[in-house]
Amino acid sequence: MSDSYGEPTCLRYTHSGKYLVAGTSTSYVVVWDIETGRISRTMSVPQTPSAFRVSPPRVKDLDVSRDDTLVASVLGSGDIDLHYLSGVKDGRRLVPIKQAQLVAFSPKSDVVAVGLDRGGVQIFSVDTGESPGMIDGSDTPSGSSFESLLSFSFDGRWVLGAGVTGIRIWDTRESIKRTPKALRHDAKAASKLSDDGDVLIFTDRYGDVHVVMNCFDDSAVRHRVESLGHFNTFRIVGSVIVGLDSGFVEKCRFKVWKIASYDSPGTYRIDRMPDRVKR
Repeated sequence: MSDSYGEPTCLRYTHSGKYLVAGTSTSYVVVWDIETGRISRTMSVPQTPSAFRVSPPRVKDLDVSRDDTLVASVLGSGDIDLHYLSGVKDGRRLVPIKQAQLVAFSPKSDVVAVGLDRGGVQIFSVDTGESPGMIDGSDTPSGSSFESLLSFSFDGRWVLGAGVTGIRIWDTRESIKRTPKALRHDAKAASKLSDDGDVLIFTDRYGDVHVVMNCFDDSAVRHRVESLGHFNTFRIVGSVIVGLDSGFVEKCRFKVWKIASYDSPGTYRIDRMPDRVKR
């Protein structure tokens, strides 16, 4: 990537697998063609002028609509920009009640959910940009945010937010919040394990791996799989877990695990992969 674009801060594949979309530290959204390996399009995110800003803020998060027509990016200012991947027409800017942390498209790509700073979720219409307001996050601990995961259920009714201060579920139809007992836990990193969105995997602050079946339902069941030990950072992509430890001088050690057989309760397994050191 050219230095003018800065460093990637977040990545998403399009659902067709044809493109890789990246948000950058200089407020660009860059689209790569997977087959050619070349940049297909760049979208500069316009920022509100500020006398106190030395450099453009980074793109904090992004998501791609299920039909691969739109990209929603979370700006450093806390606003949301919608871009059309084809570039055939201009998108729009969404301004949440509070600063945005994460963004997610619904399965039908007709609305976006925005995870707000200090808790709460706000829903916007993609077509009109209008919002009925925030779904309350008042019982969320002060100073919290859902930085690990924001995702819709398969039917588009429920929104799940996960972070180090806990996991919450919101009902977008009735504008209420609830959390099944199995989800009352912190989530340092989190990911969905199935396309229908009912299986959740997360690591807690102690490095323990948990799998939750039927995570949007009151019958949700959580299984502790294994402890992976203490790492500075965990990242989960699908069923792959990466633990990062930057405690070495000029080195970054990382371990990679893959969770398998997660579709039947009590049959979870962690497959360990060789340790790696990146200089």
